[in-house]
Amino acid sequence: MDKITREAKEHDDIMEFIAIYQGALAEISYRGPWNRIKELQNFLNDHIPPHFEFEEKEIFPILMEKGMDKEKRLVQELLTEHTQIRDKLAKFDTLLSEYSSPPKEEETHKLNEKVNEILRIILEHAQAEDKKLFPILQEFEIDLK
Repeated sequence: MDKITREAKEHDDIMEFIAIYQGALAEISYRGPWNRIKELQNFLNDHIPPHFEFEEKEIFPILMEKGMDKEKRLVQELLTEHTQIRDKLAKFDTLLSEYSSPPKEEETHKLNEKVNEILRIILEHAQAEDKKLFPILQEFEIDLK
């Protein structure tokens, strides 16, 4: 499987995982599935940074070299989103580190808002890459085998 196909499949896998967890996280309470939050945190930390690193080292430099202004602006936009998502994930990690046990019922609303915000941003980012980035890679016939 070439790297572009792998990248597209990884997008699908991440979006599927997030969709499943959005449903589960909506039910979190102080009696609820705390382990699901930790599982989501582990998944995001295991998949998002390497995914971004691959794009930043393998894909974006090619577009900056071969692309016109439109493609270069897209790369800058995606890099900005990568930074924002990394910041959100770091804050999420910090927030979760404050809990050695499941949060109290009154704290779950704040936690759910943060989780939903992170998941929304990641999904929007992945969808933007699917709609904008992958067609450009195909148009430029970029092969990352």
